[in-house]
Amino acid sequence: MPLLLRVYVYREGRYWIVVIPAVGAVTQARSTQEIRIMARDCAAVVLDVPLERVRIGAVRTLAEAQVASMEQVAPLGPVWPGAWRVRRKGWGRKS
Repeated sequence: MPLLLRVYVYREGRYWIVVIPAVGAVTQARSTQEIRIMARDCAAVVLDVPLERVRIGAVRTLAEAQVASMEQVAPLGPVWPGAWRVRRKGWGRKS
């Protein structure tokens, strides 16, 4: 039985940040064409299930105001506050 997941995305610089709340994961994509691919790969790895079991359903784009208020509201689940801490410190970014 496939797992159907919803993802949330927003633009940051040249990349799309992809949040998968049901899995507790965040990944990135270089283009809109990569969003579903990257989300599916990430979810399969985190859940340790075959790629064929993961399906990406709705992809919701977050508006700038939603992204700015996300840290206070945190409606996407427990991964979201941690994702913000990582992003604020700039981990994984090239100088």
